[in-house]
Order: sequence, then structure tokens, then C-alpha cells
Amino acid sequence: MSRPKTARSIAAQIEKSYKKTRTLLEESMQGLPKGCKSYLDHVLALAKLDQGYRDELAARGLVPVNLGTAARTVYCFSATIDATSAPVDAERQKFEDEMEEQYPDSSQAPPAPAAKKSKRNRSKN
Repeated sequence: MSRPKTARSIAAQIEKSYKKTRTLLEESMQGLPKGCKSYLDHVLALAKLDQGYRDELAARGLVPVNLGTAARTVYCFSATIDATSAPVDAERQKFEDEMEEQYPDSSQAPPAPAAKKSKRNRSKN
């Protein structure tokens, strides 16, 4: 009586077969010139082998059919700053001054001029 196959053993068997076939194809490509028809046929066979491997794993439920729907990309950015500032040399100070002139900080911007009041002549009816 043999043990029932698990998903892990099935995946291992599929992968073993895939790797063996891929190795044979790659070895047979070694001596071929890159532009000949035989080389291109081997490349096509490798592409079909890769696609078949992925299709078989997906058909057996070992990997998701469409990875884009199974996983979501999340970007997490973090920054670490030093409590002490680095010494500023003359070139950096010049750059910072030029940037400050061109793009002044809103907290340091001069106050806006007061709005002028319009003078209207009021008629005395």
C-alpha cells in the first residue's frame, strides 16, 4: 500500500521533471550558434516548457492562476535622519541660498500688501 500523494510531493515531482527537461534543453543549446534555426527552436521549446510548468502548477492549485490578483504590491517608505546636522561647506551654502531665493519658504515669505480701499463718490440724494 503506497502513501497518498500530498501537494508538496506532487509539486516536487513536477519540479524535478521540469528541471531535468530544462537542463537537457540547455545542454543541447551549448554548441549551437545563436542565430541558427535549431537554436531558435530550442529557445521556443524552453518557452513552451516554462509556460507548461506554470500552467500545470496553476491547474493543480499549487500556485495562483493570475499572480496579479493574488498579491498586492505595497510600498513602505521610511527615512532615518540624524539629530545632528552635517557641516555645510561653502558650495553647499551657496546652493542653499540660491534655492532659498528661488523658492522661498512660505513661513518666511514677506506679508502680502494690504488691499487698497476704493474711493467711490457717493451721491447725496
